[in-house]
Amino acid sequence: AERAQAHVSPELWTKAAIHNPDPERCAPVAVAGFDQLRLRVERAQGEFATHAAMAGRVASQADLLLRAARVSDGLADELRAKNDALRLRLLRVAKKAEVVKRENAPVHPEERRLAARLRHLERETAKPQRELEALARDAARRGAGRPERARRPR
Repeated sequence: AERAQAHVSPELWTKAAIHNPDPERCAPVAVAGFDQLRLRVERAQGEFATHAAMAGRVASQADLLLRAARVSDGLADELRAKNDALRLRLLRVAKKAEVVKRENAPVHPEERRLAARLRHLERETAKPQRELEALARDAARRGAGRPERARRPR
């Protein structure tokens, strides 16, 4: 510990040392006279002004951070809502895809075009068969009413 100054009583110096808030950084200093007291007050006011300015900067930064946090929260809420909407849309598309898959229905325009062409070709290939069946029915009707004639070569 520091030694007491000559004009300070040992009891007062011990009391000051015991009540020192930070012995690592602070040491008691006796004030003798009005000039030293004025100097100590001016230094304390200077320190107070420095700390007040720093507190003002911290407060403005805290206010800025709070506003940024509110904006971020609003943006996060908006993005969550968009995400929920997209998730719902994806589920609907997946459901439609599953239904289409089970029904074996064409999905893409090219598939639809090819499916229509296939149906057209199936109808076209079935025409000769239908024509032959119609001719056979006509022949059976004609033949049922009259006996068959022998054909003469020409």
